[in-house]
Amino acid sequence: MQVNKYENLPKLVSFSFSLTKDAYEAKLAALLRNASVIDHRKSPCEANFVPSIQGLVFVVFIKMEEPTDFKTWLHLAKVNFNLRS
Repeated sequence: MQVNKYENLPKLVSFSFSLTKDAYEAKLAALLRNASVIDHRKSPCEANFVPSIQGLVFVVFIKMEEPTDFKTWLHLAKVNFNLRS
Protein backbone atom coordinates (compact mmCIF):
# COMPACT_ATOMS: atom_id res chain seq x y z
CA MET A 1 0.00 0.00 0.00
CA GLN A 2 1.41 3.35 -1.02
CA VAL A 3 0.99 6.15 1.52
CA ASN A 4 0.53 9.72 0.36
CA LYS A 5 2.52 11.82 2.83
CA TYR A 6 0.60 14.93 1.73
CA GLU A 7 -2.92 13.59 2.35
CA ASN A 8 -3.30 15.42 5.68
CA LEU A 9 -2.33 18.81 4.28
CA PRO A 10 -5.11 21.22 3.33
CA LYS A 11 -5.92 21.78 -0.30
CA LEU A 12 -3.81 24.87 -0.91
CA VAL A 13 -4.86 25.76 -4.45
CA SER A 14 -7.49 24.02 -6.52
CA PHE A 15 -7.96 24.45 -10.23
CA SER A 16 -7.98 22.36 -13.37
CA PHE A 17 -4.69 21.25 -14.86
CA SER A 18 -6.11 21.49 -18.36
CA LEU A 19 -5.78 25.27 -18.44
CA THR A 20 -4.31 27.04 -21.40
CA LYS A 21 -1.24 29.21 -20.83
CA ASP A 22 -3.33 32.40 -20.77
CA ALA A 23 -5.98 30.93 -18.46
CA TYR A 24 -3.28 29.61 -16.12
CA GLU A 25 -1.59 33.00 -15.95
CA ALA A 26 -4.93 34.74 -15.32
CA LYS A 27 -5.80 32.28 -12.54
CA LEU A 28 -2.37 32.65 -10.94
CA ALA A 29 -2.59 36.45 -11.15
CA ALA A 30 -6.03 36.38 -9.49
CA LEU A 31 -4.77 34.11 -6.70
CA LEU A 32 -1.80 36.38 -6.04
CA ARG A 33 -3.89 39.56 -6.26
CA ASN A 34 -6.27 38.25 -3.59
CA ALA A 35 -3.64 36.57 -1.41
CA SER A 36 -2.66 37.76 2.05
CA VAL A 37 1.06 38.19 2.53
CA ILE A 38 2.42 36.27 5.51
CA ASP A 39 4.08 38.48 8.13
CA HIS A 40 7.73 38.31 7.09
CA ARG A 41 8.88 39.62 10.47
CA LYS A 42 7.95 36.29 12.04
CA SER A 43 10.21 33.28 11.90
CA PRO A 44 8.92 30.30 9.87
CA CYS A 45 9.68 28.27 13.00
CA GLU A 46 7.00 30.13 15.00
CA ALA A 47 3.80 28.15 15.50
CA ASN A 48 1.64 30.98 14.12
CA PHE A 49 3.78 31.81 11.05
CA VAL A 50 0.92 30.66 8.81
CA PRO A 51 -2.33 32.04 10.26
CA SER A 52 -5.02 29.46 11.02
CA ILE A 53 -7.69 31.27 8.99
CA GLN A 54 -9.72 29.05 6.69
CA GLY A 55 -10.61 30.07 3.16
CA LEU A 56 -7.78 32.54 2.55
CA VAL A 57 -4.82 32.18 0.24
CA PHE A 58 -1.50 33.09 1.83
CA VAL A 59 1.72 33.93 0.05
CA VAL A 60 5.26 34.32 1.27
CA PHE A 61 8.03 35.89 -0.76
CA ILE A 62 11.66 34.87 -0.43
CA LYS A 63 14.77 36.58 -1.74
CA MET A 64 17.22 34.74 -3.94
CA GLU A 65 20.75 36.05 -3.56
CA GLU A 66 21.77 34.54 -6.92
CA PRO A 67 20.11 32.40 -9.63
CA THR A 68 21.31 29.16 -8.05
CA ASP A 69 20.29 30.14 -4.50
CA PHE A 70 18.03 27.49 -2.99
CA LYS A 71 19.06 27.67 0.67
CA THR A 72 16.19 29.90 1.81
CA TRP A 73 13.59 27.89 -0.07
CA LEU A 74 15.00 24.60 1.22
CA HIS A 75 14.96 25.88 4.81
CA LEU A 76 11.36 27.02 4.42
CA ALA A 77 10.36 23.73 2.78
CA LYS A 78 11.68 21.76 5.77
CA VAL A 79 9.53 23.66 8.29
CA ASN A 80 6.49 21.77 9.56
CA PHE A 81 3.66 24.32 9.48
CA ASN A 82 1.09 21.97 11.03
CA LEU A 83 -1.50 23.19 8.54
CA ARG A 84 -5.11 22.29 9.18
CA SER A 85 -7.60 21.43 6.48
